[in-house]
Amino acid sequence: MNSDTAQPKARRGVLLTTDLLFSTKVTGTASALGQEVAVAGDVPKAVELCRARPCAYVIIDLGMAEIEIGKAVTQVREAAGAVPTIAYGSHVDKARLDEARAAGCDEVLPRSKFSAELPALLGRYFDGNCQGRETGTNATERTRIVDVPPKQIRGFKEEKYLQIAWEEGHVGIYPYRYLRGECHCASCVDEWTGVRRLDLASIPENIILTDMQLVGNYAIKFVWSDGHSTGIYTWKRLRDLCPCTRCKGQ
Repeated sequence: MNSDTAQPKARRGVLLTTDLLFSTKVTGTASALGQEVAVAGDVPKAVELCRARPCAYVIIDLGMAEIEIGKAVTQVREAAGAVPTIAYGSHVDKARLDEARAAGCDEVLPRSKFSAELPALLGRYFDGNCQGRETGTNATERTRIVDVPPKQIRGFKEEKYLQIAWEEGHVGIYPYRYLRGECHCASCVDEWTGVRRLDLASIPENIILTDMQLVGNYAIKFVWSDGHSTGIYTWKRLRDLCPCTRCKGQ
């Protein structure tokens, strides 16, 4: 065998943070598990690290107020490929946690829970036991469908539903009350357990949308007549939520 033959580079994790103390905790835990985690202080460096070596997972510190989560997730995924993305942040900053969920992070945790479960998280994701994002032809087709904005979104106040025309030609009808009940913000779903906090029976029968606001190019925020406005719905999630018989039968 030719001794000069290049050997495959080992996988490693990438951590995006400027918190030196906490990054030491993550890299030390990884080392104890026989892993390596490279630390990046900004998004361009994280992209560079993701491209330089095969990546097992990407961890994002939501405490970095200077980064736009949606763009950061998109950029590191384009560089790293189909690998899990984990985000953690302050439990009181619910908007930031919701933003990370809306950006499509595979796991979003309060900092304390992330810290407590760190060894298990790193072991699980490095070993590939988590599904993460799809790969291959099916993933390419799925991304083409759900990671781009719909062609059209129209609200019908009297009929109380949202009509969404998707890029692949499908048109979905989303009753307002149904959409309100599917909100996954921290007020409606427990961020620790995933258990729904919102009592569906409490949603008014005559609830309507009063406003819609784009979140980057990957999601939309709904403002409801009951005063709720913290839920963010990614295009992917909205496509998956289509209640028609065709979609529910898939």
